[in-house]
Amino acid sequence: MSEYQLTATDAVIRTADGAHIPNDPANRDRIEYDQWLDDGGVPAPYVKPPKVTVRTVDWIGRFTNAEYRAATATTWRQTGPNAKNWDVVAFEDTININNQKTAALKQSLVIDSILTQERADIIFSADAE
Repeated sequence: MSEYQLTATDAVIRTADGAHIPNDPANRDRIEYDQWLDDGGVPAPYVKPPKVTVRTVDWIGRFTNAEYRAATATTWRQTGPNAKNWDVVAFEDTININNQKTAALKQSLVIDSILTQERADIIFSADAE
């Protein structure tokens, strides 16, 4: 297994810990990655994740009442990136767990402290029940 894996963007993933490394020449992890490339390292190719859909009503059921209220409150107020992300993801009949819009919503819910990373991983997993 390679030490790094390419992504659909210009970021790379360090396979040892799953860290996402941005394409930022000042980032110390990116400097280390670039040196690894210069030394002959070859990253693993990007593998597009399979499309995994969940019925929206089932996905919303994964939230506790408090989590749901907090997540939708920004939509009602139309504030922050969470509002736009929620509208884009939650108003379809099904949700593609692996697409970029869903990942952006998950990230914004964690950044906004609406969900912990652990809860977000559960709610946004393909096999949650």
